[in-house]
Amino acid sequence: MVADASESTFARHYPTIMPLLLNVLRNTVDGAEEGRREYQRLRVKAMECAVLAAIAVGRDVFRPDSSALIEWLVRIQKSPTDPNDTQPTYYLISTWAKIGQALGEEFEPYLSLVMRSILATASAKTGVSAYEDNDEEAKTEREGWETVTVDGRTTGIKTSALEEKCQAFETLLIYCSTLGGKYALYLSQTLEICLPCLKFHSHEGVREASAMPVPRLLDCGKQSNTLTTQMVTAAFNQLIACIRSEPDSSFLASLYKCFTELLLVIGGPSNPPQEYHLGIIQSTKHQLQTLADKRKTRAARLERSSSAGA
Repeated sequence: MVADASESTFARHYPTIMPLLLNVLRNTVDGAEEGRREYQRLRVKAMECAVLAAIAVGRDVFRPDSSALIEWLVRIQKSPTDPNDTQPTYYLISTWAKIGQALGEEFEPYLSLVMRSILATASAKTGVSAYEDNDEEAKTEREGWETVTVDGRTTGIKTSALEEKCQAFETLLIYCSTLGGKYALYLSQTLEICLPCLKFHSHEGVREASAMPVPRLLDCGKQSNTLTTQMVTAAFNQLIACIRSEPDSSFLASLYKCFTELLLVIGGPSNPPQEYHLGIIQSTKHQLQTLADKRKTRAARLERSSSAGA
């Protein structure tokens, strides 16, 4: 927290603190598996402190220690984990993302170490389980799950998976924003994962998180000269379709913001084909008509209530 708050002024303390943090990682990663489990909390806190210090002092100061920190992260990533314990994975994803922020474009050689797991998490299907009303499993609290009971039928939703999915999209945003054109190798695959999740109606947070990288991804393609007509078409068509059908006014605003940013990426409002202009106008008209219909229905309901009361 001190490094995060003090930013560049932390540089004079960095040479003393970073070796200590690396030593903590060394001592908690090496050794027997039982010892690694025992010091897990200490290890993740050391990881968190190290990357916050790296961001605070900047790339030039952090660069000499970056290889050592990354080496320990790779060892932690490859070590056996408890599948029921998501904390190490959460901190690893967060730590890698912050290293990406600290190193900027110099993080490109390490992308291959993290992208497979990030993309897998972002594209993973979330767990949903249905129970009968007399099912003992439904009565048992399960960590990372929430249950909803309707008409004696209980549905469990794995919220921990949704949180991991949100974190994955937020991390993808960091990588493509930080690396710019150097993210091009993963551009197409990331876009293919983000766009369908704009209609992920099970969780608003996932929709929001998946929308944020889309303009940055197209900008990445523009910088690297890898942006294709198919990518642009897919992004605009999906956004226009989502804007037409989205019932949540808060996320609808995010979709319009995303659409505006896409326009800026491709050169401004005058550049898109006419079909995009017509599409967004029709989708907007549909939303306005839906809003007007809701107001009429509400007014009619109030009028009936007033008449009944009289």
